[in-house]
Amino acid sequence: MKFISFFIFSLTIFYFKDSISMKKILFFIAAFVTQLSNAAYKPVSTSQTMTATISYAGSSVTFDEARTRNQYPAPMTDTVYKLTTVPKYLNDGLNQFFANAAASNGGTFLSGKLNGDVGLTFTPSPGGSILFNLTAGSYTFQTKFTGTRYGVIDYTCINTTTISNLSVTGAYGSDTGAIENKTGVTGSVSTSTDCDSNLSWILPFIGDYLINKYADQANAELITKINAGMAQAKDILYIGKDKDLLSGLNRLIPIDKSIKLPNGSSFAIGLYVRDNLTYLAKNGQVSIKFGSGPQWPMSLNTYGKSSYSGDYITLSITSPSVSFSVKATETYYMDWIWDNTCIGPRGVKYSCGEP
Repeated sequence: MKFISFFIFSLTIFYFKDSISMKKILFFIAAFVTQLSNAAYKPVSTSQTMTATISYAGSSVTFDEARTRNQYPAPMTDTVYKLTTVPKYLNDGLNQFFANAAASNGGTFLSGKLNGDVGLTFTPSPGGSILFNLTAGSYTFQTKFTGTRYGVIDYTCINTTTISNLSVTGAYGSDTGAIENKTGVTGSVSTSTDCDSNLSWILPFIGDYLINKYADQANAELITKINAGMAQAKDILYIGKDKDLLSGLNRLIPIDKSIKLPNGSSFAIGLYVRDNLTYLAKNGQVSIKFGSGPQWPMSLNTYGKSSYSGDYITLSITSPSVSFSVKATETYYMDWIWDNTCIGPRGVKYSCGEP
């Protein structure tokens, strides 16, 4: 601020003395302001904290795992991150499947995205297998088709297909941990086609082809992707290095955690989980609701430190003897840092200190 005041003072002195000096001063002021306008503070996340909330019988306990920007995630945080890849496996598998379906019919796959809540449920079966069910609100994809109809009319059409109430079911053996070949996909399909001409009424095959292709039977690529996602989840939760069922659960609920109950007593839920892993795996239904985690603000208009949070997963276990849940929420702590870069009048970047 003092520096700018000095320029204004100098401007007053030379204004009547020398019009040429006046032009020079204005030039240097403009150059100075231009350089400042092309340098900026940037928002960065300085640290993160993963908070687990364990709930049982109307009471709860929380604990945190904190780390700086470059620290490797701690055990609970690492487990949560790995679990959140399950929806991505499903999304990628569906995208690949419909990209192939579109290409085989002369089209180009544009995009595909899961929408709404994504959930995963594991249920033990009497035969020893563990059934899984992966659900999503919907999956919407778009494909583009171009060509010539009747040899004279060029067209470009965009097909939008939505699969609502998407459900993927399958099973794996609790003893071997191998995914069984029982994966299936169901959903309610709707489609629409928009063309840049009046040809949409003669092109029903675009949507119908993809719908029928989907409804007939999921192909090997889609099943492979889905099975990979299920394998990721079951490896984290069910089969550890020591081959104990549900061994991964103690990374979300450590053995030293206990909950203070309304009657004044305490329930050592961490010890209970460790001592009853086999029982819970064979008799308990495990449900996971996936969240999107903390979302970076689209616009940050206020300088200074701030934080933002979001849920990654809520895992619930229901069994004949006990039911409980654990929710993992991550908080990002943000600050503004000088980017150490200025841009000259001709767009040349150079290092510069914070003003």
